[in-house]
Amino acid sequence: MAEASDITSNLFAISVQVLFRYPEGAAAQDPVPINLGDLRRLRPGQFLNDNLIDFWLKYSVNNRFENAARDPGVPDGEEPGLLPISKHVF
Repeated sequence: MAEASDITSNLFAISVQVLFRYPEGAAAQDPVPINLGDLRRLRPGQFLNDNLIDFWLKYSVNNRFENAARDPGVPDGEEPGLLPISKHVF
Protein backbone atom coordinates (compact mmCIF):
# COMPACT_ATOMS: atom_id res chain seq x y z
CA MET A 1 0.00 0.00 0.00
CA ALA A 2 1.28 3.46 -0.92
CA GLU A 3 2.22 5.79 1.88
CA ALA A 4 0.57 9.21 2.18
CA SER A 5 3.87 10.97 1.47
CA ASP A 6 4.26 9.00 -1.79
CA ILE A 7 0.75 9.95 -2.89
CA THR A 8 1.36 13.60 -2.00
CA SER A 9 4.65 13.59 -3.90
CA ASN A 10 2.99 12.09 -6.97
CA LEU A 11 0.13 14.62 -6.90
CA PHE A 12 2.61 17.48 -6.57
CA ALA A 13 4.68 16.15 -9.47
CA ILE A 14 1.57 15.98 -11.66
CA SER A 15 0.44 19.51 -10.75
CA VAL A 16 3.83 21.08 -11.61
CA GLN A 17 4.35 19.18 -14.86
CA VAL A 18 4.49 21.74 -17.68
CA LEU A 19 1.56 21.34 -20.08
CA PHE A 20 2.72 23.99 -22.55
CA ARG A 21 4.85 27.11 -22.88
CA TYR A 22 3.88 30.42 -24.46
CA PRO A 23 5.12 31.57 -26.84
CA GLU A 24 6.02 28.26 -28.42
CA GLY A 25 9.05 27.55 -30.53
CA ALA A 26 12.78 27.28 -30.11
CA ALA A 27 13.29 30.99 -30.86
CA ALA A 28 10.79 32.17 -28.22
CA GLN A 29 12.29 34.51 -25.65
CA ASP A 30 11.41 33.89 -22.02
CA PRO A 31 8.45 31.53 -22.60
CA VAL A 32 5.88 31.23 -19.81
CA PRO A 33 5.32 27.65 -18.58
CA ILE A 34 1.72 26.71 -17.79
CA ASN A 35 1.06 23.64 -15.65
CA LEU A 36 -1.99 21.89 -14.21
CA GLY A 37 -1.74 23.89 -10.99
CA ASP A 38 -1.96 27.10 -13.04
CA LEU A 39 -5.04 25.85 -14.88
CA ARG A 40 -6.73 25.06 -11.57
CA ARG A 41 -6.34 28.72 -10.64
CA LEU A 42 -8.75 29.62 -13.45
CA ARG A 43 -11.66 28.23 -11.43
CA PRO A 44 -14.10 30.70 -9.86
CA GLY A 45 -12.99 31.94 -6.46
CA GLN A 46 -9.28 31.29 -7.11
CA PHE A 47 -6.56 33.93 -7.34
CA LEU A 48 -4.42 34.22 -10.46
CA ASN A 49 -0.72 33.52 -10.13
CA ASP A 50 2.36 35.01 -11.83
CA ASN A 51 2.39 32.45 -14.65
CA LEU A 52 -1.20 33.21 -15.66
CA ILE A 53 -0.63 36.96 -15.56
CA ASP A 54 2.62 36.62 -17.53
CA PHE A 55 0.82 34.45 -20.08
CA TRP A 56 -1.96 37.04 -20.51
CA LEU A 57 0.51 39.91 -20.89
CA LYS A 58 2.61 38.08 -23.49
CA TYR A 59 -0.45 36.87 -25.37
CA SER A 60 -1.95 40.36 -25.39
CA VAL A 61 1.25 42.00 -26.63
CA ASN A 62 1.88 39.33 -29.29
CA ASN A 63 -1.66 39.62 -30.63
CA ARG A 64 -2.32 43.35 -30.31
CA PHE A 65 -1.75 44.19 -33.98
CA GLU A 66 -3.85 41.28 -35.17
CA ASN A 67 -6.69 42.31 -32.87
CA ALA A 68 -6.37 45.99 -33.77
CA ALA A 69 -6.97 45.20 -37.43
CA ARG A 70 -10.36 43.76 -36.45
CA ASP A 71 -11.25 46.53 -33.97
CA PRO A 72 -13.24 49.28 -35.70
CA GLY A 73 -12.45 51.64 -32.81
CA VAL A 74 -8.75 51.83 -33.73
CA PRO A 75 -8.12 54.21 -36.67
CA ASP A 76 -6.07 52.92 -39.61
CA GLY A 77 -2.34 53.22 -39.11
CA GLU A 78 -2.55 53.61 -35.32
CA GLU A 79 -1.50 51.10 -32.72
CA PRO A 80 -3.97 49.93 -30.07
CA GLY A 81 -3.53 51.49 -26.64
CA LEU A 82 -1.94 48.54 -24.85
CA LEU A 83 0.78 49.15 -22.32
CA PRO A 84 2.28 46.03 -20.74
CA ILE A 85 3.73 46.61 -17.29
CA SER A 86 5.46 44.48 -14.73
CA LYS A 87 3.19 42.41 -12.53
CA HIS A 88 5.66 42.49 -9.63
CA VAL A 89 5.02 44.87 -6.75
CA PHE A 90 7.87 45.44 -4.32
